[in-house]
Amino acid sequence: ISVLQEGGKSRLHQTQEEVEQVKMIMLDNKKKAEERSDNLKDLELQAEVLREKSKVFERTTKKLKQQKEMSNKKTKIIIIFSVVAGLIILGLIIFVITKFAG
Repeated sequence: ISVLQEGGKSRLHQTQEEVEQVKMIMLDNKKKAEERSDNLKDLELQAEVLREKSKVFERTTKKLKQQKEMSNKKTKIIIIFSVVAGLIILGLIIFVITKFAG
C-alpha cells in the first residue's frame, strides 16, 4: 500500500489540508451566522421602534378625529341656530308688515 499519492503528498497531509479547508468554511459560516444574528437584533429593535411610533400615530389620529367631530357638531349647531334665528326674524318682519299694512 502506497502512503504517497499523486503529487507526492501523503494521505495524512492531504487529509490535514481538507480538515483545514473544512475548518475555514465552518469559521466563515459561524461569522456569517453571527452577522445575521446581529442584523436580526437590529431589525427587532427597528420593529419595536415602529410599533411604538404606530401606537403614538394611532392615539394622535383618534384625538384628531374626536376634535374634528366636535368641530363638525359645533358648526352644525351654529348653522341650525342661524337658520332658526333667521326664520324668527323673517317671521317677525312678515308679522309686522301684515299687522301695519292692513
